[in-house]
Amino acid sequence: PDVLLLDLVMPGLDGFGVLARLTQSGHGVPTVILTSRADRSEVRAALAKGDLAGAERIAREHLSASGNAPVAIEALSWVARGALAAGQLDSAGSVARETQRLAEAALGKRPLDAVPGLPIALGAALEVQAQVLAARGARSDGVYLLTRELERYGDTSIHERLQKNIHLLN
Repeated sequence: PDVLLLDLVMPGLDGFGVLARLTQSGHGVPTVILTSRADRSEVRAALAKGDLAGAERIAREHLSASGNAPVAIEALSWVARGALAAGQLDSAGSVARETQRLAEAALGKRPLDAVPGLPIALGAALEVQAQVLAARGARSDGVYLLTRELERYGDTSIHERLQKNIHLLN
C-alpha cells in the first residue's frame, strides 16, 4: 500500500503494536496514526485508579505519536502531579523537569500564552518542582525557583499560579 492508516485504539494489538511489528519486519510504509483518545483525560483516569505507571505510559505514547504536541506535554505534567501526590519525589521531580524542558522547547520564541496547553503544563511543572524541593527540606530553594520563574513569566497566564505557590511555600 502507499499509506497505512492506523487507529491507536483497536481490539487486541493497538496501533503502536501494529506499527512496531511492521517496522521490525522491515515493511516501511508511510503511516498516519489517528485516534479519538483524549490525552489528559486518559492520563487523569489512570492516576485516579492509582496507576501511575500506566498514566506515564499513556502520556509517553502520546508524546511519541504527536511529536511532543502541547496537549501531550500537558498530559505529561499530570504524571508529575500524580507522582508528587503518591509521594514519589524522584519521579515527580524528574518528570516535572522533563515537562518544563519540553514545554520550553515547544514554545521556541513564541509567547507562552500563544500555545494552548503549554501554560498549564509549564505552570504544573514549576509547581511540582518547587513542592518536591520543599518536601525535601529545601523550601527556600523552591521559593527561589518560583520567584525566578515569576520574573520570567510574570506577564503571562501562569503569573497567579506561581505567586500562589510562592505564598503557599512561605
